[in-house]
Amino acid sequence: MASGEYRREVQTAIEARRTSNDSASVEYLGLFKRQDVDTVAFREDGGMLGAARDTERTLFDRLLGPVLLIGGAFLIVYLFFTVRN
Repeated sequence: MASGEYRREVQTAIEARRTSNDSASVEYLGLFKRQDVDTVAFREDGGMLGAARDTERTLFDRLLGPVLLIGGAFLIVYLFFTVRN
């Protein structure tokens, strides 16, 4: 395997039984197994772009989002209780 990759194994085992409606008997059908193996690429940088991580947000950018979100929520609640048809 190349650097930055790892092997992933997924195993599934299901035991199957069948019960009949007319009697209290249970019939064992067997154990069914499946195994899948593949190689998955792994990024050590966490998947974030370097430029997006290093950009500095201005005070206006940091305040505008929360103010709009909270103001919009208050407006919705206010209109919900005050507007009557």
